[in-house]
Amino acid sequence: MNTEENPYLVRARNHFKNDKVGRAKRIAERVLKGNPGMPEALELLAAIDMHRGHFITAIPLLEKASGTEKKNPETMARLGFCYHITRQIDEALEAFKSALKVEPGQFESLFGVASIYIVKGELEQAQIYLEKAIDAPSKNLEGYRLLATLTPLVKDKKFLQRMLDLVPMVNDFAAIEQAHLEFAIATVYQKQGNKEKFVEHLDRANAHLKKEAKPWREANQIALDLSKEVFTEEIIKAGNSSKAKKFTAIFIVGLPRSGSTMLEQILASHSKVFGADETPFIRRLFVEDMTRHFGKIYPKFVPEMSAEEKLGLAESYQNRVQALSPKSPFIIDKMVGNSFLIGMIKLILPWAKVIHIKRHPALMRQAKILRATGFWRPLPLWLKIKNSCRECWIWFPW
Repeated sequence: MNTEENPYLVRARNHFKNDKVGRAKRIAERVLKGNPGMPEALELLAAIDMHRGHFITAIPLLEKASGTEKKNPETMARLGFCYHITRQIDEALEAFKSALKVEPGQFESLFGVASIYIVKGELEQAQIYLEKAIDAPSKNLEGYRLLATLTPLVKDKKFLQRMLDLVPMVNDFAAIEQAHLEFAIATVYQKQGNKEKFVEHLDRANAHLKKEAKPWREANQIALDLSKEVFTEEIIKAGNSSKAKKFTAIFIVGLPRSGSTMLEQILASHSKVFGADETPFIRRLFVEDMTRHFGKIYPKFVPEMSAEEKLGLAESYQNRVQALSPKSPFIIDKMVGNSFLIGMIKLILPWAKVIHIKRHPALMRQAKILRATGFWRPLPLWLKIKNSCRECWIWFPW
């Protein structure tokens, strides 16, 4: 059945586009129940799982969708991506190549195959597929960024000139794609030892990324302002009792590249501490489920929550996390984005510990840039551990 012929699936897609993920999933599941094996419904459910970071559960949906008579190269490319991110390298390579049999010039699959060959250390093969990717009829420039990391091309003047000539021709491309191209040019200059040109093109890439990030910054500011307004001292005091405590949750919050993974590993080296990595449970339970339940955006529904609902959230979160390590009295959740949800965490889990990890902004920015350009080396790191009693800075010099 075609997506256009099914109004319910069209509605589900619209909900998904408008970030009403739970509603989209429920409608898509009902469509699939009435039309078992329908590839469009399977693909939408897989896209929802991927959106939530559930790549393992997306794989069987995509396998079923790609196994139908209608071979969709986009579906096979998504399957390859899910295999790749879950470290099933051989399966990913096979999925990407299957997509290319249907659509030989598909950028996502060409780029995916090249990425896998780089992981395998087969750089000549990677270069072949990357050159095909940059010639593909699409507005994706990420292939240049990966090509620039391959040593044989660093001394190729034609390759550098090709990218420089392309810069004025891509003004109508998305800001992120223009940033990819500038990062690629910066990488070549950096490997050639031309520091001035390296910095110049990094600044240009950063300017493009700022354009891309502006809507997100504005949305984050709105969320922070709402949190300040809602989470008053009286609201926090009306939170759950410590009688609901099953274990001590330790939340590590901050920004990417600030050292959260290393801090988790240090703490988890203790026999009583378990590192659960980045779990999706806080956002899913405290924000998405409650938003659907009350019909209001987070955190406007908080004053309407009953004591039973708060207790139920604490129970649900603890049951899900404790299942990862039933005997651990301390469990770490290092989803750094939870920094926007600290008010809700202290309301539902008042016994939880929150560690705000900070790194000097210049070093953090440098780390992001160096990683983005394919050149990585460890940098000095400051850890700031703060609670109500004291503030502690730890220095790791390397």
